Amino acid sequence: MNMECLNVSGGIGRRIVAVLFLFSFAVSELRAASITLLFDDKSPQAVFASKDVQTALRVKGHSVRQSRLTQLDQVTDGMRIVLLLRSDADVTRRMLSERASPPGTLRSEGYSIRTSTKAGRTTYWIIGADTAGIMYGGLEPAEVIRLDDLERRLEVKTSPLVEVTHRTSRDGTFEWVGLFNHSGQLNNALHAPIPVDDIRISITPVKPIKAVRLLTNGRKVRVSNRKDCISMTVPTLKHYEIVLLEYE
Repeated sequence: MNMECLNVSGGIGRRIVAVLFLFSFAVSELRAASITLLFDDKSPQAVFASKDVQTALRVKGHSVRQSRLTQLDQVTDGMRIVLLLRSDADVTRRMLSERASPPGTLRSEGYSIRTSTKAGRTTYWIIGADTAGIMYGGLEPAEVIRLDDLERRLEVKTSPLVEVTHRTSRDGTFEWVGLFNHSGQLNNALHAPIPVDDIRISITPVKPIKAVRLLTNGRKVRVSNRKDCISMTVPTLKHYEIVLLEYE
């Protein structure tokens, strides 16, 4: 698996689902790991994101320590998660010295996620263009850690121009699949998207389903049961759609 691929140049709406596979693959392979989370404790955004990551890891049974970025070289745990600003030249140099890929060009609120392995220790570098980018970059893997079986529960058959996201509520009462049609985007030009028909979604629910609805029009979706999963079809995707699964 290529873990050097994620580079998000916008805010929440431009997140790329590749991060789901990066963190879900790594964390699901761990068993009661010791992980150090490093960040700038003077940044409210970094503190906010780090708390979410820490909570998600501890729920999964991992031991988590917090450290300042200045203590990066002193960490001995087998895994590190580092939240840093693109402008932090010192930490960026250390990241590159471990042969992680450069973060690339980042726009406002954007972030990159890079990985490196040195002397048997894996480090995930979450690089924000600004403090908002650090927050968004940290919140994304926190959600994925909570759902480390996500890629095994969801399958969507559609055009490669359709971006797919998947989230669940913290209280377990619902989850949703987001669909965004990028067919109208060509370089920097934005046109009306070309409708995409018959998007097939298969998902293994975690609880009995009460209802499935499309949020753009509120209509219920007919589902078919197949062993331990359910399937449904979104007839036409224009610009965007959210498929809401409500649990009993």
